Amino acid sequence: MKRATINPFSISARREVQVKVPHDLTQALKALDEPFRSKFGREPGPGDPLFFDPDSDQPQPPTAVQQQTIIAAMHQIMLNTGIDPAFAYAFQKTGLLLTEDNINLFTAAELAEWNDAANEFKTAKVPQ
Repeated sequence: MKRATINPFSISARREVQVKVPHDLTQALKALDEPFRSKFGREPGPGDPLFFDPDSDQPQPPTAVQQQTIIAAMHQIMLNTGIDPAFAYAFQKTGLLLTEDNINLFTAAELAEWNDAANEFKTAKVPQ
């Protein structure tokens, strides 16, 4: 049985499901702890955001502008690594990162938004 919790930082308060994380990703996520420790002088706790606002005195999620900067950087990394440009565009437009392992965690509306963005790119409605 999947264990679900409510993310206190979630705007929609959608239920979250814990999933197994591959070792490589686990190591990458652990590397994110160092900036947190440097900024706040302690280990991140279960309620702390994975990505945080570096300008805040308390751990809190990045601002909307900071989130867009993160998404734009990830979008460029996706393109540089050869990921399907339609997938990268849909991620950039929606902020959703879909995989075979997590697709069941998204609502029908979120999936429709992502598919619409991918189709928008494929039908050349956006500059390539």
